[in-house]
Amino acid sequence: MNRGAWTVTRFEVGNYLKKKSWIRTTIIVMVLIALLMSVPSIILLIKGDKDGDSKPIIIVTSKMAVVDHAGVLSDLSLFEQAYKDKAWSLEDGAELENLRARARKGDLYGILEIFPEKRVRLALSKESMTDSFTETLPHVVEQAINLNLLIKSGMSQPSIAQVMQPVSLELASLSATSDSKTIYHAYVQTYIVTFLLYMMIMLYGQFVAQSVAKEKGNRAMEILITSTKPLNLIVGKVIGTTLVALIQIALFFGTFALFFKINSAALQSIEFLYIALQMPFDTALLAILFFILGFVSFAFVFGALGSLVSRAEDVSTTIGALSFFFVIIFMASIFAMMNPSEFWVKVLSFLPLFSPMLLYVRISMTSVMWWEVLLGIGSQLITMVILAWISSKIYRLGVLMYGKPPKFREIIAMLKRDREQKNAVRAS
Repeated sequence: MNRGAWTVTRFEVGNYLKKKSWIRTTIIVMVLIALLMSVPSIILLIKGDKDGDSKPIIIVTSKMAVVDHAGVLSDLSLFEQAYKDKAWSLEDGAELENLRARARKGDLYGILEIFPEKRVRLALSKESMTDSFTETLPHVVEQAINLNLLIKSGMSQPSIAQVMQPVSLELASLSATSDSKTIYHAYVQTYIVTFLLYMMIMLYGQFVAQSVAKEKGNRAMEILITSTKPLNLIVGKVIGTTLVALIQIALFFGTFALFFKINSAALQSIEFLYIALQMPFDTALLAILFFILGFVSFAFVFGALGSLVSRAEDVSTTIGALSFFFVIIFMASIFAMMNPSEFWVKVLSFLPLFSPMLLYVRISMTSVMWWEVLLGIGSQLITMVILAWISSKIYRLGVLMYGKPPKFREIIAMLKRDREQKNAVRAS
């Protein structure tokens, strides 16, 4: 990057960092992150007992009545362990009608009836019966019945514990970057990176386009564009915007990490937050690399399109097609996360503009050869250079043009005429 582009970069970074709107937005988001990370600690502090007991408080939200018609249950310890938010009681079958009346009044959450041959009936007082409770309850009932049958058969406690030991299943990813991580971890981390890239490109892409459109109203731009290379101007603007985006992300992530450490005791049960901070170092480096490649490539196009409008109000209309195209890329990456080994995912991961998201999905969730990574990065780098060159040409013509934004064919014709004029000047 030469002196002219570096000067523009410093100006853009300083201009962003001095904007009250940017400072205000950054501070508000950081405060929101801090508050959200502190909510569990605040709740524990409010609900903590006065004796200083640090154990979490279980609040009983509903009552469940169990009627054992088969006579196979001796206690409800398994139910109490599986559903700690509910109070379980073993009731007599003769009181069934009374229990139903209580349930209709709202005194009971539901009634669980167990019949011979492992038949089970569940009646709930709420309207919806399609939640995780109804999905997992049959497995808990089966375990409780089997446990009590084994106890009645006279089997020893160690043997019963061995038989009742649940299967521990771990889904592992054969990713080249980290063989030990689970598929769930890879999915969460990949989604965070792709969603962050999507949000920052959509946000700062519009900033770049609007900034260029506003500068057209300044007559000094006409002097600047004729005295400085357009490539330096647009490269400096894009690089400066990229640095500001990275600064903002670093501030957000730093706030997240700091308050996660402060409130770690209250956040132990939220696995999602731990996963976000457990990204392997090599995967994190690739995430930053693909973020920069994708962000810079799209920022060049946003800047070129912004130079084609005469008013900042027309920017959203002009960049609409590009935004829609980027939404398609983002949706493709979301579908790719569901099955990253599909053939169409491999093909699109090598296509420019698609590779920053889709190739990262493959790297994070599957095994990818080193040459595939280099091919995807190389194709995106070449595309980024080409986009910078084309965008500088459009930028040079666009900032000097006023009126209705030209159509795609008109832009191509303008570029051809500009090239012919330059060739004629060189020939003379």
